[in-house]
Amino acid sequence: MTGKAAGAHKRGGIHVNHKMTRRRFLRSNVATAVGAGLAGRLVRGENSNPTTRPTDSLSVGIIGCGDRGKYLTYVCQIVPGIRVAAICDVNRDRLAKVHQQLGGQADTHHDYRRILSNKSIDAVVIATNAHWHARIAIDACEAGKDIYLEKPVATSIAEGQAIIKAARRYNRLIQMGMQQHSWEHYREAVEIVRSGRLGTVSHVHIWDVENAWPGFGMPPDGPAPPELDWEFWLGPSPLVPYNPNRYTRAEWFFDYDGGWQVAWGAHHFDIVHWAMGVTAPVAATGSGGHFAFKDNREWPDTFNGTCEYPSGPVAKNGFLVTYTMRHGSGRLIEGRAHGKAFHGTDGVLIVDRSGYEVLSENRDGARMVAEEKVASYTRSHDVVQNHVKAFLECVRARRSPEADVLVGHRATNPGHLMNIAWRVGRRVRWEGTTEQVVEDSEAAKWLVKTYRRPWALRES
Repeated sequence: MTGKAAGAHKRGGIHVNHKMTRRRFLRSNVATAVGAGLAGRLVRGENSNPTTRPTDSLSVGIIGCGDRGKYLTYVCQIVPGIRVAAICDVNRDRLAKVHQQLGGQADTHHDYRRILSNKSIDAVVIATNAHWHARIAIDACEAGKDIYLEKPVATSIAEGQAIIKAARRYNRLIQMGMQQHSWEHYREAVEIVRSGRLGTVSHVHIWDVENAWPGFGMPPDGPAPPELDWEFWLGPSPLVPYNPNRYTRAEWFFDYDGGWQVAWGAHHFDIVHWAMGVTAPVAATGSGGHFAFKDNREWPDTFNGTCEYPSGPVAKNGFLVTYTMRHGSGRLIEGRAHGKAFHGTDGVLIVDRSGYEVLSENRDGARMVAEEKVASYTRSHDVVQNHVKAFLECVRARRSPEADVLVGHRATNPGHLMNIAWRVGRRVRWEGTTEQVVEDSEAAKWLVKTYRRPWALRES
């Protein structure tokens, strides 16, 4: 709820504006707005399937039937206008569970390429581990499928670039699974930051904290369970023995993801870029290690990173983003486990999935005061439905989604850059226009993921 009525006054010498935008958002349907093309970016070309009419159900294939794929299958089941026609996973038990969830009314496949070769399928949901995203997305573009792609975009910056190139070449729509873009209170928070109400924003703090005691342990390598095709799961990544942590906690291993700074970071940096009106940092640093637990994860369990940004609409002198991740303590930051705080000369805005609050800045010894506190008025589950509906409407209208692959790629890059800086042990400079590391050949080599034969990073 808002703390005060609309209007403006001064508190402790600080001009405070209480005029709210929430009611405007409540009067609008977010999914409809996104489908109507708030981004205003039209896709060149027509639907590759001329038999698909606006009133037809969208025939969808689900690639990846783990926890997220299973959930997105359920969402597709309840969103009108979508029919799940086929599912795929290299784990036959997971595949069987989702098939049962669908009442047996879908084709099942071990190999995702069988879904892509089915001309009756209009779009695919890619919910595999991140190390498969690029290859499957590029193949799907070439096969004429539109894509709902779970974040992060991929495990390297070059893979993201290749996906964008394929989407443009084949005129495919790709919406990222960054549902915060379809959440009303995030839109309000973005508007507040961009309105200038916080003054000059010089620092944004992002964090992900959790107590994962006692850690993941160090289970030995061994044979893969019989229901899992381990070599196919590895795909383009190096051939290594099966390890249960590699499979169930893949985001913490170098070859499959980028730790929370990438997996969670894509959500955070999406909102930062949107609110601050920027697309790329100019430099990044990263430091961290295995300070909380002794387990077999590869990415740090404790990590701090920074991204320096150039001037933009909100920060005329540029601004700094600091990122905090820890798995060894669940002590909340600003009362939130995953959040963002925009620090300006006149106020601070703190936002996460539960809502946002605006606090006045300290002046002349005055105590920081909460001027406004708004709880989310849409359930997380409903937001995901809205996000999937937005994808459906964009496919029907042939408009680029607001949270398209370019937005997702740019939101994933800061996490990759912090990781690269951590690997090389120094500040890394970045040219956002050309997406190249500046004068650092050692750092530049980490822009690309090496693929294992016979797989390759196909750029179409």
